[in-house]
Amino acid sequence: MIRKADILKNIQELDNLYNSTRNSKKARFFSKLTILESCGWIEETMDEILKKFCKGKIFTPKNEKFFESKIVKTTSGFEYETYFRRKMLLPLIGLINVERIEHKINSLKFTKMVAALSRLHEQRCSHAHTHITGTTSTIDAPSVTKTLLIDVYEGLKEYEKELKKIKFR
Repeated sequence: MIRKADILKNIQELDNLYNSTRNSKKARFFSKLTILESCGWIEETMDEILKKFCKGKIFTPKNEKFFESKIVKTTSGFEYETYFRRKMLLPLIGLINVERIEHKINSLKFTKMVAALSRLHEQRCSHAHTHITGTTSTIDAPSVTKTLLIDVYEGLKEYEKELKKIKFR
């Protein structure tokens, strides 16, 4: 899994800037950047988890190309059900294995991860396609995003642990 220390350092820096500014527009910029940085990290981490999982399990160049071009490159989101589960995990490991993992993962961590992914996805979609104007817009503070990111990290760590247990051949 991609290290969380680097992203948490960036988020802490943005949180410090957010808390030190008296300019509400700047504060919204720091909040928006925190969300975008976090979501980028989540997408990279999901890709990395699956790439590590596939290493040594996909043998033909055709299937390697399929994995890269149709699963990793075409998935540009991170919400659990739509992106991670349906577009990435199901074609790669199948429904039976996904169900096994979902039942083995710590249910609290799994629930918090899914909820955090949903919240971050909603925030990202809401703010990635708009610009900040003079009007007040509601964006989670960097500290809120940090808490959500930690929930995602804990859930993905559990997922990665269970993925490693799947045996083929």
